[in-house]
Formats: sequence, structure tokens, C-alpha cells
Amino acid sequence: MSLLNYLLGRSGDERLLWTGEGWKTVADACIIARQIRAAHTDLEGARVLLCPQNDVEMIFGLLAFDGFVDQMLLIAGNTTDDEIKQMRERCTVDRVVDLSFSEFVDLTIEADGEIDEVRNTKWIVPTSGTTGTPKLVAHTLDSLAFTVRRNQTVGSDLVWGMIYDVTRFAGIQVLLQAVIGSSGLAVVNDRQDVSTAALQFSKAGVNALSATPTMWRKLVMSGVIDALDLRIITMGGEPADQKILDELIGRFPKAKVTAIYASTEAGVGFSVSDGLAGFPSDYEKGKLRGGNQLRVLDGKLLLRKVTEGGTYVGIDESITDTKGWIDTGDLVEKRGERYHFLGRASGAINVGGQKVHPTEVERIIDKVPGVSMVVVSGRRNPIMGSLVEAHVVALKGVQTDKLKEHILQACRVHLAGYKGPASIKFLDDIPTTLAGKIKRK
Repeated sequence: MSLLNYLLGRSGDERLLWTGEGWKTVADACIIARQIRAAHTDLEGARVLLCPQNDVEMIFGLLAFDGFVDQMLLIAGNTTDDEIKQMRERCTVDRVVDLSFSEFVDLTIEADGEIDEVRNTKWIVPTSGTTGTPKLVAHTLDSLAFTVRRNQTVGSDLVWGMIYDVTRFAGIQVLLQAVIGSSGLAVVNDRQDVSTAALQFSKAGVNALSATPTMWRKLVMSGVIDALDLRIITMGGEPADQKILDELIGRFPKAKVTAIYASTEAGVGFSVSDGLAGFPSDYEKGKLRGGNQLRVLDGKLLLRKVTEGGTYVGIDESITDTKGWIDTGDLVEKRGERYHFLGRASGAINVGGQKVHPTEVERIIDKVPGVSMVVVSGRRNPIMGSLVEAHVVALKGVQTDKLKEHILQACRVHLAGYKGPASIKFLDDIPTTLAGKIKRK
């Protein structure tokens, strides 16, 4: 079933999309999507690049073209020409589609009635890593929507906030949960400004929100998070530490707080809702929700999906091994009856031949009173290869000179000498990627 046909199965007067200028109903969205498709009949079966100016245009483009074109390459509006060129070298594109709505308003289109489905459209999604050029992963709507909850009774009471980029896997998941799960969706113009986004979400009645742990920290730091009345809280893209879990559970005691492990390549792997960082070690013993499996081999997390996941585009590389296991690239460590994330295998800092995982250092610094946010990275050094450098956002009113002393003291007590930061810099904010993850380089 195409995305538009899912929408056509809902009541036309249901609220679907809030854009800051009021709500568009399911019927409104169906009409606009049909208008876009009617204006592009020549694109049936084509391979298109969707590069809209905003999330609303992308959402209507996805509704219009899924099931109609052969493939859709999803590109964020602020992607550079060089980045688009690199992606087009790996993915054949017949047409770049302009999704401006002004040319469609004079068309007379009905809102109801199912549309013919002739294609299982491929969604080409860039990966959302924190370093390097994104890879391209091909999915179908079925593989993307496998874990979407379809409980209409629950979904009809929810309004999701879109704080992710809708061209990335996490943003697509929020969109599908709203469309297929019978919920509303609020979209804001500047989601990178979390204070403005939270206030807009409050106006829209958002009660379900998914964000990375970094974005949740920024929302807490902004002071406007209390304007929201959340029932569903999910986080992914980065390890959820105990500090942010405790903060959100304390602020929203009636909300369900869930950490989701997912990637563009693997899709959604598993989730944890017990309020604790990491995941239970007995997840290795049986099948997870949906039938997925995981195991830990030499400290590395592996996943096996019950359904077909994504495939790489433009490179001769398989996402799975011959037995169907996906090497996630994430390192974990068992402590007691629980596994905790150490970070990416490729993200270790080489200090004189010794490996330092940034997450390990961040965990110690983050516990120091007065620290709001921290990111640890490597700084090149001609003698040691690299040295550990910490970028810290202090809580308002905290004296940074004293805080620096406390951070260094905590690191001396809890870390080996080579793991401690050789440099500590204080920032007003931590830069993030389009996917809401910390920029480490």
C-alpha cells in the first residue's frame, strides 16, 4: 500500500498537519498530494530527486510520489551543490522535482477514492552519521514502516512534533507514525532553534516527541520544555545516558519514555522502556519485539532483522553478512546484567597508541555539577597522534574556572591519565547535525 492510500483510509476531517498557520486536514493533504501527482504525470516510473525548501514540501512530495515513481532520492533543502553532485554520481536521477505548491492550486481534484498502485517505490535515504560523506540506503515503505504502531484508538489522541529532518531515517519514522498511526503532526520552520520549536509545539498541542539525547538536553537547557504536556517521549540516534533519562522521567512522570536503537541501514532494531541507560543483557537470549535478534561479539553489537532492511546504493558493499547479521559499528560493554554503549568503533581517539572512547570521558564529565552538555573529540598532536579535548556547556551562573578544576579532578579520579582531557573549552552551545546528533568533527 502506498503512503497516500494509507492516508485515504482515514477520515477526511481528521487533523493531519500543523504548520504554524493552522491545521491541514487529511482531506486537504490528499488533495494537495493528488494535485502534485496530476501535475507530474510524465514522472510515472521515473527516478526523481526531491530537494524541497522545507519539511512541508517534502511531506507532500512523499505522499504524492510513493507508489508512482520508481525511486525517490531524499535531499535536505540546505544540501550543498557539491553534496548533491556526489550523491547523483552514486544514484541515477531522471529528474529533479520542484515541489513548490503555487502551480497546483487551480487544479480540481477530489480528496477521496483510492489510487492505483503500480510500483513499490524505493526511498533512497542518506545516512545520518556525525562524520564523513553520507552513504545512500534504499528502502521501501514496507521496510520503513515495519515497526510503526497502527493502534487507531491510541494514535488519534496523539500529536507528534517533527524536530528531526524529514529526509533522514528518524524524521521519516515520525512522519510514518503520524500518517499510518492515525495521529497529527506539527512541523515548525526552524527546528534547530529548540526554544522556538517547543513553543510552537505547545501551540499545536504536541504530546508526543522524538529527539536525540542531545536535542532533549537542549530542550531542557532552554527552559521552555515545561510548556509541553508530553505523553510519549522517544529518543534515538545516540546513546541515552542516565542523566537525561532521569531528567525527562522526573519532568514528565506520566509519560512513556523509550530509547530506540535504529539506523538508516538496519531500520529499527529494538527499544528500551525501563528508564535505565543501555539495554538488558537478556536481550541476547531471545527474539525482540518484531522478531529481531541481537548479539554481542568481541564487544561489538550485531543485529539480525526478521524482515528485509535497506541496501546500499552506488557502492559494492552489503549491509549484512552471509548469515544476515548487521555489524552496527557500535561498541558495548557489559556491566552486571546490562550492556552500556561505549561509542562507535570508528570514533575512538588514538592517544599514543591507546584507544579512548569519547562516550566514556563524556560520562564522567557529565556527572560534574554545573555541566549542562559535553562533547569529547580528538585534537591532532605531532607527538601523541591525538589528544583528548572536551567542549563543555556550563549551566547558567556557573564560574567556568572553578568548573574546569572540578572536571579535571573528576577525570583524574575516574579515568586513566591518557583518557583525561588535555584541553577544556567552554561553549555557549554544542553544534549538531541535521539528524540532531553531536557534530564530533
